[in-house]
Amino acid sequence: MGEVARIVDGALISGDPSTAVAGACIDSRLISPGDLFVALPGEQTDGHAHVEQALASGAAGALVQSSWAAGAGSAGALIGVDDPLAGLQAWAAEHLERLGAKIVGVTGTNGKTTTKELPRAALGGGGRIGASLGNFNNQIGLPLSALSFGSKVDTAVLEMGMSTPGEIARLVQIAPPEVVVITNIGPAHLESLGSVEAIARAKLEIMDQEPALAVLPCDAPRLLDEARDRLGDRQALRTFGTEREADYRATDIEAGAGGVTRFLVNGRGPVRLRLPGAHNVLNALAAIAVAERFGSDWEAIREGLRAARPAPMRSERLSIGGVDLINDAYNANPASMAAAISALAALPASGRRALVLGDMLELGELSPDYHRGVGLAADSAGVDLLITVGALSEQISAAAGRLSSRGQVHHFEDPTDAAEFLASWADRGDLVLVKASRGMALERLIDRFASVRAAEGGGS
Repeated sequence: MGEVARIVDGALISGDPSTAVAGACIDSRLISPGDLFVALPGEQTDGHAHVEQALASGAAGALVQSSWAAGAGSAGALIGVDDPLAGLQAWAAEHLERLGAKIVGVTGTNGKTTTKELPRAALGGGGRIGASLGNFNNQIGLPLSALSFGSKVDTAVLEMGMSTPGEIARLVQIAPPEVVVITNIGPAHLESLGSVEAIARAKLEIMDQEPALAVLPCDAPRLLDEARDRLGDRQALRTFGTEREADYRATDIEAGAGGVTRFLVNGRGPVRLRLPGAHNVLNALAAIAVAERFGSDWEAIREGLRAARPAPMRSERLSIGGVDLINDAYNANPASMAAAISALAALPASGRRALVLGDMLELGELSPDYHRGVGLAADSAGVDLLITVGALSEQISAAAGRLSSRGQVHHFEDPTDAAEFLASWADRGDLVLVKASRGMALERLIDRFASVRAAEGGGS
């Protein structure tokens, strides 16, 4: 406890300074013995209200605001600081520095979590490769991920997200990356950022700490120009894509059974990836660039990528009562919607294809236009059914004129109603994609669909 107090520039108000601290936790319900509970103010509740519960659950102590500690009267060990979040971040930065691990920072509008997992796979996985916990990619999540890394970790792949300017700049101060990856730039968080150009500027903050290598998409010339200006060294930049001039170029892309995608990289291969769609091929190319930077050989990279599996609710393949369902419900924006629709159209299927699409949130005043654009993409994808869910997604349905004229478009405000309609329509061998922004929580639709199928004897 005493060492943590020193690192966070705090005061050990009570407790034994020799008490060992095993890790950090911000949720009193998830405390493991020896954790230091970090009391953060939240939108719904203040962590200080749960300090006693955390201590009773086995926490070694709590990191709290000094002003709160003065009147707390707690019997447990307390470290007082002005700002517990700043303390958490300082602790994480010190931990990473002591580890001496090579850090890979990953950002982008789409594909951050997948691209974060793929370098770990390409590098061989195991205990020496650390990665962000789930999608812990913000001012709180990244420090928690960093503090979860054990002493054997020599490479850390950290997802870095943002919704406002300056957030990534702070993250790279905590975890200065040796290698940075920007997966892509597209419309998202427009309510807070205003334009795609502003998004690009915010994402480029990942280069503030002068990385040794930047891995960027070949099809983003303005992003590349800005990156070259920042790097000043052409050798410090590698590009990926399907373009002839890409440093890591994918060719001969083939969609196979079970969502396996096969492709060549600069003529080498084949690489087999258990993730559908050309967009995931691009994510894999970025991972290959990172792995080769750190000395992995080609066969080890191929084997690692072949073993990689999608994260939950990100191109996750499910079989529900004989229906092949792609759960991509974690999040959505116009670019990721278009990529997912294209991936569905390219996948082999023994039956029909259906799209279940929900609202895309935080798109600002251009939201109707972006939703109509998704509707046009769906209309030309050759699917047999389009279901839309939510108030905004009605614009998707309205733009799918060809499908609508055939009676193949159905809009629902309630995901339960949508699930029940889908269950009545779907047969064995059909292929269904479910995708929407996180706020729509369309996994509830999938759960209801599975329940109805099971009740009807479809099984799961």
